[in-house]
Amino acid sequence: MKKGLVFSSAKVTFLLIKEMFKDIFSIDFAEDFETFSSLLLNEEYDFIIIDRTLKKITSKEVFEKLLNNNVENIPPSILLTQKKYEPEHDGEGYSFILRKPFLKNELIEAVNFVISKENEKKINTILIVDDSSTTRKVIKKKLLSLGYSCIDTDTPLKALDIVRKEYPDLIIVDYILPDMNGVELARNLSKMNNMLDVPIVLLTGFADLEKIKEEGFDAGISEYFQKPLKEEELLSFFDKYINRKSNANILIIDDSSTRRKVLYSNLKVNNNNVITSENINKAKALLQDNNFDIILCDLVLKNESAFDGIRIFREINELIPIIVYSAIADRKNIYKVLEAGANDYLWAPIEMKELLLKTQIWMDFYRIVRENAMLKSKPLSSNVPTSFIEEIDEKFNYCRMFNKPASLVYLKSSESYDMEKIKNFLRGDDITGLHNGKLFIFIYNQDYISTIKICRRIKKILSENLSFGIASINSVNTVEELFENAEKNIITI
Repeated sequence: MKKGLVFSSAKVTFLLIKEMFKDIFSIDFAEDFETFSSLLLNEEYDFIIIDRTLKKITSKEVFEKLLNNNVENIPPSILLTQKKYEPEHDGEGYSFILRKPFLKNELIEAVNFVISKENEKKINTILIVDDSSTTRKVIKKKLLSLGYSCIDTDTPLKALDIVRKEYPDLIIVDYILPDMNGVELARNLSKMNNMLDVPIVLLTGFADLEKIKEEGFDAGISEYFQKPLKEEELLSFFDKYINRKSNANILIIDDSSTRRKVLYSNLKVNNNNVITSENINKAKALLQDNNFDIILCDLVLKNESAFDGIRIFREINELIPIIVYSAIADRKNIYKVLEAGANDYLWAPIEMKELLLKTQIWMDFYRIVRENAMLKSKPLSSNVPTSFIEEIDEKFNYCRMFNKPASLVYLKSSESYDMEKIKNFLRGDDITGLHNGKLFIFIYNQDYISTIKICRRIKKILSENLSFGIASINSVNTVEELFENAEKNIITI
């Protein structure tokens, strides 16, 4: 069972989270920074949750003080806030921002999101549910030879009991079973919070696979295979989950909890990070506070217009792909959706292979558009040496375009330092230079915590009298603001 730590000045917040995580995640609590820091030093956690309403310390100071206390292996973190995330006040150490009030499934998804971003998803244990002992033996023998751990059972009721205790990483289910069929079992499994992102494979001997797919549309099934099972098909499916790193951050908006779970479990393929929302307002907050690569939205939402949602999303991000889906097969709706700013329209019941393909196509398109925009923004090469400010401007635009973390560090001291000496312990992508007579370092592709670690190393090598100002590229709109904020945000290291 994954283990987390909650840091909050309000015990009621911890009790609420503890109840939400019952039988899903183990959870510890810290009411003050000393306890929080001590637990992180002495225990191993998969994630941490920090409440913005802390006493005696701000959400921004948390990571600075942790590093000062020699807590360096900091788990992925979630910031809980009632207001919009502000990097200049909250800092840059957070993996995900979740606004209050939140629902149980939203918090569970956020935890799954940060864990899957931190660690590549691996399939370790596979549950096989089939009333044929011969079939179980054949599948199990092959999986064991590939290095997987296997659990097998012959009835759905036993399977439900197993998943409450064992938490398998993938489930293979036969369609014909005693007590309930494989689709009904999948539907029951999808209702369990600890099975939220567990893929389910259905095996069937029926020739009419399309009919089985229609029956299983809302059951959370990731893939269907006909018997006799072909080894290469199963291995191809496993390959999607094993050999690819985290692919994309996906946002789903749907007021049906069943559909949200179905889409969630299916889009977790290729280790995508998926977050769902039941309304446009919450989706807007998620999009403002976190980086996503694509949006999927149901056309028909309770008391809301998907058309208004598209307009709102486009105001936040002009380029992000938006796919709308609906059971309404009306050309007028398709035209209206596309005119409103969506990129594509899918009819339900959605063929999951089509959805995965369309999602990948539009994300690839998004990447190409950003790359082209970046190329256009680059100055033409010439024989004139590039100035420090021009280098920063180019890196700034590149990182903003591709959602890469980066910070500008201001080195404040009355002493002068040898630039070459500083460059010796920086990486090739980092840029060091003077601006208005002051020393700055642009630290590329490092998060806030890693940047502080680099600053500590610089301080140790150069001088204890040295202090630092750190500004993240995500907290400003221009390079000029980046320099201004770096000079203002002096931190204690």
